[in-house]
Amino acid sequence: MARPLPQRIIRPSMRRIPLFADRRFLALLALGFSAGVPLPLVAGAVLRQWFSEAGVPLAQIGLTALIGLAYSLKFLWAPALDAVAPPFARSGRRRGWMLVILPLLMGLIVLTGLGDPAAAPLQVAALAAAVAFLSASQDIVVDAWRVEMLADEEQGYGLACYVWGYRGALLASGAGTLLLVQHLGWAGAYIYAASLLLVGLGAALIAPEGPAPALVPLRIGLPVAVAVLVGVALLFAAVLQAAEAVLPDGAGAAGALLDMLPWLLALLAIGLAAWAAHRALLRWRPGRDTPFTGMIDSLGAFLRRPLAIWILLFIALFKLGEALAGVMTNPFYRALGFSREEVAAVGSVFGLLAILGGALAGGWLVSRIGTGKALVITGLGQMLSNLMYVALAHAGHDVPMLWAQVGIENFTDGLADAAFVTYLSGLTMRAYTATQYALLSSLAAVPLRTLGASSGWLAERMGWADFFLLTTAAALPAMIIMAFLLWRLPPARAEQPA
Repeated sequence: MARPLPQRIIRPSMRRIPLFADRRFLALLALGFSAGVPLPLVAGAVLRQWFSEAGVPLAQIGLTALIGLAYSLKFLWAPALDAVAPPFARSGRRRGWMLVILPLLMGLIVLTGLGDPAAAPLQVAALAAAVAFLSASQDIVVDAWRVEMLADEEQGYGLACYVWGYRGALLASGAGTLLLVQHLGWAGAYIYAASLLLVGLGAALIAPEGPAPALVPLRIGLPVAVAVLVGVALLFAAVLQAAEAVLPDGAGAAGALLDMLPWLLALLAIGLAAWAAHRALLRWRPGRDTPFTGMIDSLGAFLRRPLAIWILLFIALFKLGEALAGVMTNPFYRALGFSREEVAAVGSVFGLLAILGGALAGGWLVSRIGTGKALVITGLGQMLSNLMYVALAHAGHDVPMLWAQVGIENFTDGLADAAFVTYLSGLTMRAYTATQYALLSSLAAVPLRTLGASSGWLAERMGWADFFLLTTAAALPAMIIMAFLLWRLPPARAEQPA
């Protein structure tokens, strides 16, 4: 007779209710869906397809990569959502913030869709940047809610529900919006996409709250909360609109350098500030408990490890080639004459299936040959897959070649993602696992967003074939650093003691 499982493994709630019927997991499926809706609309394929069809210059389309900075930098204001109680605090801390963020998010998505990128592309991009800020804030709330509402042994299934909801939203908001444009127009399609967030609003009303926070939060009223969220969102929008000076249109070399001088000085100031922060973090010692203490402690601990700067440089550059190519994918397809429907069916639907298949194969590969070897193999595959863009550029409007390019490029990206995430997970210290992983993954994307903004300028001046050859070569520095790190810090010995 089989022995019963230990009592500590089977929680009472899990014995009474099947996992698929537990409202917490159904809520997480819906919250994941809500979190995934805005991304294609403001920082992905839908916005860039819209801009391409409106005849926006490639240099300006490239600048839309900056919109994604909100997702990369969200860890900076995440502690504030813990420290400040929402206006509807009586309904729960996480629920209260969702009830503020989601209506604002829906309204801004509608306003974005009512814009005209042919006449005012930067205004539309600025609204998209504001949407990205609120979307990233929603991600912060949903991630915290997921962790708080589930026990440790339920986190894996909860994360799976969230991820599948998120992936479903990428199809509904990405391919779904593109397919509806021919029937509803761009404004109607964006209104449809905004209505998808009603799923998240319903989930926010039924999802149970987790334990009360240890810190006593600062309480603010609804007008203040709305003013702060809208104000910061508009700040993101203003920064994006000001970035027009980075890539001047039609200016000579001297004029371009002159226009870029303030930005070069700003980058120098940021570099000096980063160096000063690095020195301060090396001297940081745990002190008074504040919402930022855990973040500073964990970052300081990471920077004290061997070769920390080289590790961060590798993380920042590993996806550089993919980032440069990805921003220009939809304008490239448009230039070759592929229709909106072909892009939706092949690029969005088939591309998503290919990347999911690649992630599964990548996980299997890591388990069979180890993280180090898998990182080398998948990194090379990710780099060489950009040559499929070159082949498509020479083939022209060739639908079978489009299927091949999308399938190979997305499958190899999924392979590389699995090995890269495993490598990042192995780098985190056990005492700071969650915070360090969040910081590494967020900080890694900042150079990709900023350098990716130059992709349109490069594509205009180099032509498509040479541009994609450059994106292939852009992966070489990361491969060299990876070889150095794997030699000095093999994955088996990379994890530091807690």
